[in-house]
Amino acid sequence: MESSGKIPSFHFIGIGGIGMSGLAKLCLDRGWKVQGSDPIDNARTQELCALGATVFSEHSPDLLNRPIDFVIHSSAIGKDHPELMEATAQNLPLFHRSMLLKNLLVSTRNLAVSGTHGKTTTTSLLGHVLTCAHYDPLIISGGIMHGLKCTIRHGKGNWAVVEADESDKSHLNFDHLEGAIATNLEAEHLENYGTFQNLLDSFQSFLSMPSGFSIFCGEDETLRDLPACKHSKALSYGMTSSCSVMASAVRADLNGMRFTLHGLGDPWEDVQLALHGRHNVLNAMAVILAAHSIGISQAHIRAALASFQGVERRLTLKGTYAGKPIFDDYAHHPTEIKAVLATLRDMGFSKILVLCQPHRYTRLRDCFEAFSRCFDAAKKVFLWPVYGANEAPIFGITSEALSESLNARGVQAEAIKWLKEDAWHILEQEEHDVVVCMGAGSITHVAESLACEKKM
Repeated sequence: MESSGKIPSFHFIGIGGIGMSGLAKLCLDRGWKVQGSDPIDNARTQELCALGATVFSEHSPDLLNRPIDFVIHSSAIGKDHPELMEATAQNLPLFHRSMLLKNLLVSTRNLAVSGTHGKTTTTSLLGHVLTCAHYDPLIISGGIMHGLKCTIRHGKGNWAVVEADESDKSHLNFDHLEGAIATNLEAEHLENYGTFQNLLDSFQSFLSMPSGFSIFCGEDETLRDLPACKHSKALSYGMTSSCSVMASAVRADLNGMRFTLHGLGDPWEDVQLALHGRHNVLNAMAVILAAHSIGISQAHIRAALASFQGVERRLTLKGTYAGKPIFDDYAHHPTEIKAVLATLRDMGFSKILVLCQPHRYTRLRDCFEAFSRCFDAAKKVFLWPVYGANEAPIFGITSEALSESLNARGVQAEAIKWLKEDAWHILEQEEHDVVVCMGAGSITHVAESLACEKKM
């Protein structure tokens, strides 16, 4: 992209998004010219401007009436977007964000993490391990890493740790991989695959790509049955002795999780993980396997697991209200919601108040029965209107319908249309010992508005 000595210029459509802003920062870090459009002013667009990017507060085809070498877009940008249409009319080179990423990774030794759940935490934790081991990696995560306050770490070393998004098949857009991790696999994003078999085939390809090793969760029956996971270079992790590495004596304390790891020589006794939840023990084992495979010492791995500060909106403590904690979490799939509530139970909370905003009409439709069963550990559930992202509403697929289904199962639930300021009344009227805001859309702002007291 930097041919003939010319400094390339990029236009990012929707530059303020988490993924797009991170790539824009990488381009700026390389001394390239960056501009973009986003009608939403946020901390990411402000940071990009401070770094030298030009950010326009509207979408317009006129923004491309200037020297532009490449136009970058994501799957969220429809074919009828005015800037995308203008770029096509001008015959400007169009790159999906995953193709730009592919070009940015041509000279690094790449480790990629994919899966339905847990890939952001696993990516960020693996990157943290490499950082603590002085590998100075490039890290590209799908969430804001608390220790770095951003989604990107601009490493200058030989290694890159990348979250590989399977939702739009971006996990297959790599020229070379040294290692691949698949955390789990469920029937998600079938609107882009057509059938579950096509999704399975994509993970068969993903896990067959690495030149070094592939790692998968041995507790996931779907992954376990893939031919790529039966290969000699495939490594598994889980809670059973059939896995390459196994965790035992798993327990929670106030600071996170502790466990014993088996399978890498003598048992690793009392491994400390500064994250809560059994699911994060699984994520940590994937990281341990990958780090061990590239030669990182047990001492460095242990220190990194104990010092990792987590990722924003992954059971993030925002503060308290009336002395009771307010957590914020991105959980938007039934499996994730169930895991979050189980983790809060393990932390000792028994009266869990849930404020949830379902994410996407198609997911609520396709997983409706699972959504109806995943809130059983909650004392009461308040449901915000569905956050559709770029989807049109689907008749009958509403928070009201989910509320009715939950109440029929004996789970107290209520669909509401209140603004975030009105959520104060919920906390004042409902008995609880913890509040968790989960989902996508504006629900994260509700957590911020409720967390009025100093963090614990």
